[in-house]
Amino acid sequence: MKLNTQKLHTDIIRKLYKENMTLKSLCYDLKFSSYVITSVRLGKNIKVNNLLKITTWLGNGVDTYVKQNKPQA
Repeated sequence: MKLNTQKLHTDIIRKLYKENMTLKSLCYDLKFSSYVITSVRLGKNIKVNNLLKITTWLGNGVDTYVKQNKPQA
């Protein structure tokens, strides 16, 4: 399994725009560093607790952002 960081980052930006929030205010509200969002933007994995905070804020389940590995033949 792999985290679909592109979809996660897109959904974060969409919701920030919809709610007229800044990235800084989101990080303050969810109590983590802005580097977490930067890591998502760069395609890096993040800690599970931060992922859970973000997906809860987005109102989506974690499974929305998890890519299943294709079975190898």
